[in-house]
Amino acid sequence: MRPKEFGQMIKKGECPPVVFFLGDEDYWKGLYIRTLCSRLFKNNESTLNFFVLSASNIPPPEVTDQANELGFFGSKRLIHYKHIDELDSEEAQCLVRYVKSPNPDTVLILDTDEPELPKSMSLVTEIPVAEVLFIIGKNNRAELKDFIAFRLRELGNLTLERGLEEDLMEAFPANLRLLSSNLEKMAAHRNYLSPLTRKDFLVVSPLLGEINNFVFLDAVVEKKLSAALQIKTHLSRNKELVFPLVGLLRSQFEKLLTAKEMKKQQMASKEIESRCRISVNSWAREKFWRQCDHLSEEELNRKYSLIAQCDYQLKTSGI
Repeated sequence: MRPKEFGQMIKKGECPPVVFFLGDEDYWKGLYIRTLCSRLFKNNESTLNFFVLSASNIPPPEVTDQANELGFFGSKRLIHYKHIDELDSEEAQCLVRYVKSPNPDTVLILDTDEPELPKSMSLVTEIPVAEVLFIIGKNNRAELKDFIAFRLRELGNLTLERGLEEDLMEAFPANLRLLSSNLEKMAAHRNYLSPLTRKDFLVVSPLLGEINNFVFLDAVVEKKLSAALQIKTHLSRNKELVFPLVGLLRSQFEKLLTAKEMKKQQMASKEIESRCRISVNSWAREKFWRQCDHLSEEELNRKYSLIAQCDYQLKTSGI
């Protein structure tokens, strides 16, 4: 079951007594737990019937005992049990036994940041009463589009200018909380008027609005340390981007070193640009020469050496 399906189930007033949350995307988890609380409880009943527990310090028998108790004022109980991947096989079996015969008046959410069920609990998928909800870190494009549309409706049925949706999906492929926060900031900056624009995006999130390998490269060359670190942290959340990122850096510094050497030999700029395959775009050419002038030959050699070492270690060790 995907997040959208689970949301529809809750809206219909349906929810199985045991639900598994899988993956590290915590926005959906928080949203659906809040929605469940609003559906299950009235007034202040949630303070008495909603519990957040962790497998790090609460053993499963205590959790199942609590799940089997009656709720206060006749309400249902909602128990969110986190980090179940930390349980050993024997402890996990206690939960498996409960899943086979759960208390229908309790909703027990078993949560792990891992993308799959722990092996010790794999049998639960064969038990009819349990539902597995995949809330994985990397959302597919359809889910990202649905999420953006959902948040825009919540913010007052706002719209986006053409192309901005693609920019948002590229900037936040795996962090819905950050995506939601930026949409909210953009809406506030725009006084909740449509359409939200790329300009609004860059105002509220000037770095993230343009995050990509080329912006990281500029920050490195221009020695903007804090910006480079912030962008690197964002990019490295997606491991698939690490190899092309290092490859891009190596390629660009090779071009800069080559241009430096050819310039020393007093070769014409057009020939250098041709040999280094610099774009015919005037803006790209100007940026390349600005980078070349900004770094000394000694700095270029030192940086290229570090990049080459990193590239070699990545390719040989995979770390």
